[in-house]
Amino acid sequence: GNYYLLKDIAKDPVQFASLRDSEQVLGLVTFSTDGNYLYYFSKVDDDNLTGTLCRAQISKIREGDSGTASETLDSDVQIYEDQVLKDNSVIYLDGDDNLKYYHDGQSVRIAQNVSSFDLLEDESCLVYRQKGEDYTSPTALYGVELSSPENSVKLAGDVDYVSEFSSRDCILYCTTDDETYDRSLYRTDFSGNVQLLAEDVQLQYTNSDDSIFYYLAPNGSKLNLYSYVDDPLAAQDASATEPSYDNYKIPYYTYWSLNTGDDPGAYAELYTSCTHGLRLLAGGWDSMEEVVDDTFGTYSQATKNAVQAFIDKYEDTQDDNGYLLVTDQVRNDLKAISSTMEGAEAGDWVALCCRKEQSGTTTDYEAYNQDLEKYNAALNRIALREDLQDPEQQSDVLALHAFSLSDLSDTVVLDNLGAVRFTMNNLIGYRTVDQLTDKISIEDVESIYSVTDWLNAMESGTVSVFDLKSGQTTLTMAGEDFSQVEFLYLCGDHVLIHTDDQELLDAPVSNGTVGSFSLLAEDVQVDASPDDGSLYYYADTYQNSDDITYGDFYRYANGTSTRLVQDTETYGVTVFEDGTMLAGDRTDTNDAGLSVYDMTLVNDKGESSYLADGVTQVFFFGKDNILYVSDGDLYHYNGKERELLVQGIDYLWSNAETEKKVNTYY
Repeated sequence: GNYYLLKDIAKDPVQFASLRDSEQVLGLVTFSTDGNYLYYFSKVDDDNLTGTLCRAQISKIREGDSGTASETLDSDVQIYEDQVLKDNSVIYLDGDDNLKYYHDGQSVRIAQNVSSFDLLEDESCLVYRQKGEDYTSPTALYGVELSSPENSVKLAGDVDYVSEFSSRDCILYCTTDDETYDRSLYRTDFSGNVQLLAEDVQLQYTNSDDSIFYYLAPNGSKLNLYSYVDDPLAAQDASATEPSYDNYKIPYYTYWSLNTGDDPGAYAELYTSCTHGLRLLAGGWDSMEEVVDDTFGTYSQATKNAVQAFIDKYEDTQDDNGYLLVTDQVRNDLKAISSTMEGAEAGDWVALCCRKEQSGTTTDYEAYNQDLEKYNAALNRIALREDLQDPEQQSDVLALHAFSLSDLSDTVVLDNLGAVRFTMNNLIGYRTVDQLTDKISIEDVESIYSVTDWLNAMESGTVSVFDLKSGQTTLTMAGEDFSQVEFLYLCGDHVLIHTDDQELLDAPVSNGTVGSFSLLAEDVQVDASPDDGSLYYYADTYQNSDDITYGDFYRYANGTSTRLVQDTETYGVTVFEDGTMLAGDRTDTNDAGLSVYDMTLVNDKGESSYLADGVTQVFFFGKDNILYVSDGDLYHYNGKERELLVQGIDYLWSNAETEKKVNTYY
């Protein structure tokens, strides 16, 4: 395809270059900061994601005379690893991982085998990571002044990644232990002076004005995890003994049917059964249940009725073997059955009974397994106690450090933190060691992590919340409420909780104390939390037949939620500073991998108007000045009318300043 430049929407576009054999669209064009040049790739290898990097001087691009405007900077450049500087120089990686610097009409190789680079904000120097000979070799960190790109300085060895690069004197980086995966935080400078700041760093965050770098690290003290366990079973477990089969021998018995004429007084106990065959019934073949089911006329109806009455009365009292002890009452009921049988004599009822005889012994496996399970549970608890009291397994007490990126001072802003949880929204809930008073039951402990997770959940008492943006502890709240937090948001004098049940809860804040929470919305997906104290979210979400999620779009501010867009695709709404919204329903994906939308405009009063379908790109310069690509054609919308500008567009790049988006990172 061809590259075209549209300098004025009232004029025709000018072709100035071509792109050959590529399915890529992203990362192909960059405008210079001063607006004098645009940088583009003329050839792209889709497999290696490399291409020929060119630039064109915008003032020289004219119809029929584009050749004099363009120049080739280098071939085999990684298309997502180039950065145009303010002076129109370029830092980039080539296909062989060489780090290069294009400046004053020539390209200089800075280093080989480079995995990544970071440029200082003033663009005077950069740092880069150089890979070792193989994947097991450490990655070294180097610095270079762009005034003398041939002179690199090794700053540190074995660098995992750069955390912060704010000045020549402050390059913060981390290393990772291959066995424990613990991260250590270091500072180095352009002289290679390395300083260890902390080991086992658990959080890193730079505040919004790029002045403070926060990190969590151990303060040298330890928590004895066992001291936070309620353990009434310790003495019992200490005396536990392993069960032996020999102690679980029990007798087993055989039941023999009695005959008519046998003396019932000859036996200490007699038994009968509703389910086993009895001698008086068909010579021992039938049981009482079979008497009731008889269809051959073997038994009279009177006998069936008497047997049924017996079953109803005693069936549920039989033991596991299907027998029951013959008591005086049972004997009388057996006699009643016998009396209904033709030719039966007074003593014949005994043939409805059995004698019980011990035949030997067996092992009570059920009781043995129950006791063995209890014994193994005791062994597990004993092992847990050893782990919980092992000095090597104790939990670190943490400190939150504020490292100044200007004067390089390191200040502990919170210390003796026994429980900490980052809410993934720049907020940290914490308790100091002296606030940890509750205990977890030993029966709820499966490992040392059960205790640490329970401590950090902070489900009771009071939790303090530190705001990394402001650098202050801003509020306290009930642990019962904090335990519901998936995400926590500060919105003016209110606090909102987004729970893992997708509920949004709201509570007022008074003098730094959070009040009672109430349900604000259900089936919530939070979109964004801008710095103005508002919150954008979708509520009452549902999935349609195509499994696409829809919901109503809201803005929460000053304690009030306002519905802005009704029944729209989630994460499809963009809000601009002037209050205008774009609401897009994604309908497809085109051949270039771009999402295709049906797009609607919504004004600050919530009134909707259709913009276009088939939309792949929108450039919003104000509600009366919108450029968009629909079905491959470029249109301009002035708030009333649409004008077709260019047909057959695959992708559009612009260096014009669009309206600021306030609710989305996309």
